[in-house]
Amino acid sequence: MKVTTAYHDQTYILDNGTQVSTLLSTDSGVAFIVKTSGGMIYHAGDLNDWHWEGETEADNRHMTSMYRAEIDKIKGAHFDAAFVPLDPRQEEHYADGMLYFLEHVDCNAVFPMHYWNEPSVIDRFTTEYPQYKSRIKNTESAKGEEI
Repeated sequence: MKVTTAYHDQTYILDNGTQVSTLLSTDSGVAFIVKTSGGMIYHAGDLNDWHWEGETEADNRHMTSMYRAEIDKIKGAHFDAAFVPLDPRQEEHYADGMLYFLEHVDCNAVFPMHYWNEPSVIDRFTTEYPQYKSRIKNTESAKGEEI
């Protein structure tokens, strides 16, 4: 087994031909874009439009700007599946990152993550934004479903 430290804005080719590209996270680490002969997957990791109560408005605006700059690098791309934060701790801003992603990136199936054992936030999202319901996969209710 070979372990490679991944840095942002890099592309790595694995021994089996899989291509792994990275984006800079707005928190820690990187986001991954994985391209195989069978399709393409996006995993956000901690790349999100984080908006924290208690932070200055300038800090939150800067976070939004950083997030959008990273997502704009994949604007118009098509993914077979994506894993994107939908974090209820963000309160009224819980969907900011997810919405920007869905508005700018094409994806067959989006799996919300970082919902902190509150899967009801997924239902909240699909109720508030029904235009995306067919693409959002509730990992709590879709167990065993194949994409």
